[in-house]
Amino acid sequence: MGSALFVGDGEAQVGARKLEMGPVVESKLLDGWMILDWRRAPSPSYREFKQMVRRYRPSSLIPVLARFSAERYGEGEWSGDVRLCPPWGVAAIARESILYGNEHRHREVDQGAVARLLLELNGSHDRIEGAATILTPIIYEQFPYQESEFEELSRIYALFEDPTLGPELDWTEVFGMQLNEAVRAALVLRVWVTKNGGRFDPSIMDLDYMQEIFDTVAPREQIETLAQVLTATVSQAKSANDAAPSLEPARRRYGFNPLSALPLVDLGEYGIWAPQVMLVDRALYPSNLYYRGISTWGKRFADILGTRTEAYVGRQLKVIADESDLHGEITYNEGKNQKKSVDYIWVTPKAVILVEVKSARMKLGARAGDASLPANTEQYLSKAREQLDTTADLITSRTPPFDQFPTDRPIVGLAVTCEPFYLANSTFDEYGRASTIPSMVLSLRELEHWVCQPAAEAVDVLLAILRDPERRTYPFGVALGALPSVHNPILAEAWKQYDFLENQIPLSPSDW
Repeated sequence: MGSALFVGDGEAQVGARKLEMGPVVESKLLDGWMILDWRRAPSPSYREFKQMVRRYRPSSLIPVLARFSAERYGEGEWSGDVRLCPPWGVAAIARESILYGNEHRHREVDQGAVARLLLELNGSHDRIEGAATILTPIIYEQFPYQESEFEELSRIYALFEDPTLGPELDWTEVFGMQLNEAVRAALVLRVWVTKNGGRFDPSIMDLDYMQEIFDTVAPREQIETLAQVLTATVSQAKSANDAAPSLEPARRRYGFNPLSALPLVDLGEYGIWAPQVMLVDRALYPSNLYYRGISTWGKRFADILGTRTEAYVGRQLKVIADESDLHGEITYNEGKNQKKSVDYIWVTPKAVILVEVKSARMKLGARAGDASLPANTEQYLSKAREQLDTTADLITSRTPPFDQFPTDRPIVGLAVTCEPFYLANSTFDEYGRASTIPSMVLSLRELEHWVCQPAAEAVDVLLAILRDPERRTYPFGVALGALPSVHNPILAEAWKQYDFLENQIPLSPSDW
């Protein structure tokens, strides 16, 4: 579960994974994160990098980027030296070309253009103060490209569509088809553009052999409909960018990228291209579905997602906990007011584990490390920790009905967030106040891994982490370390929605 973190042109180590990237002039250990860095001198600003991108016509640069990314992702896994050709770098170049390029430039895009631009992006630097505000945007720029396709695609159904979790949504209002149908169509599109050098050519659908795809994977009309949903002209991409929150100049590198929602770019007479082919099906990953849902249904979607996320966490806990030992949210009276406990209380022989669920995610500015970061974490992380402490106090004070729970063993807490807060367990002030009881923050993805162990082992490793002053500051998945390669049963069942893949769970992206 380790992830690689790149800073400048340096070297990084997170958890068990280390990447060699050459000589280093500075190293720091920050709450379990080994950050090693070097900077070329002089480093261009991001604004200067953007000007370098603008030297090329979009109609020339975008197709070259598409072919480059298709080649690197040809076998389902990004190939080559990631330090020299990072996938997030390709997306950044494409964004700046789409938003700020023009067709009146005359410089030709030669074979080395992409490599030079990636090198300049790697070396670009704007002055940002503070460890947390430096690390946060770098992590959110890089880590989404390292997510497991099996986990993300399976969670689409398991979280958003499973009818047992609560109120359902009609995704035909968003995609013109049901969500699992849209995922099928997106996978077809991604394979097509990858094998076609990054270009989406609608005429492919007229070929004779495509009829088998239409019969076994997704009907032609669904593929055509989704392609329209995921395609934007340059003008439409600019409008989408204008609608997103703006960031201060030093953080604009980490701002909204229209390609995350609209990965196909219509260049008119020059064709339709996917500058970063990895983003085609990722446009339907849970992190992106949230924004489509909010845009379509507003607060109703947020409320429904909150209900479904809480129920989903309960389902995951039941993978590992006996139902008789797992207690749901308790409503109690405090004076004239009615209040609620944490969402789940799991009584185990070695500890009472309190679980608070937050359908939470970092907002754009907070992900970029701007001044909104502390308020964002206060809204979700600090309040979750307060809820853990309050319920723990009710148990230890024997306040009815919490006197049913034992007090002869440690009381510990887990705050589960819908999307990752990668630095949530660090001691950085920007990530909120610590709880009084020992606790950790973890994402749904990390919860899905943790529950794949036998209950006794899962509790033992959690308590060991919480007793270790260093490990408890790590991201939860990194603190867990290497676990047996066991697929989460809920995700494995959800994967069956993609029966055109013959129900085979990919062990790695290269197995697709």
